[in-house]
Amino acid sequence: MVATDHGGAAPINGASIAPQINTRASKFEHVAIPPGAIVDCLGDDGVMTDEASQREVALRYIRRLTEKSLVEFFYEALRERCGDEQNEFRDHFVLATVENVEGTRPDGIEKWVLGVVGLPSDDRPWSDSAVISQFGTCKGCGLEIGCWSKQIRCPVCTREVSGT
Repeated sequence: MVATDHGGAAPINGASIAPQINTRASKFEHVAIPPGAIVDCLGDDGVMTDEASQREVALRYIRRLTEKSLVEFFYEALRERCGDEQNEFRDHFVLATVENVEGTRPDGIEKWVLGVVGLPSDDRPWSDSAVISQFGTCKGCGLEIGCWSKQIRCPVCTREVSGT
């Protein structure tokens, strides 16, 4: 922490400076906060103040994520929700996109295409600005799977899918 007696401090290593009140010292302390960090609903003990505040902070964070980061965040956040390993791919959430295609069905209803979004099956690093631009049909479950990588792990049945 960098304590200052004035209202401004220079950013450190590209981090923003967020003022926090130090009630013991009766002055502002400036803490180096990494860009995009969640800080504004912490109480004096460093714990989120209430569920509504936690939710608001989480929503603001998620809204700022890039397409790639959102997909990674989703699967990381839900990785533990499945329970035991046997159930891991029998009953679980997946992320999907929908696209309104031109035209309507004969009954007058708009046509929509649903595509499941997966993670790369390789460990190759990708820029956070990568977009979902590779698509392939999974030979295991038959669903259309999208990703930013050509090598995709199907989030439904775990088979490898080749994007084009």
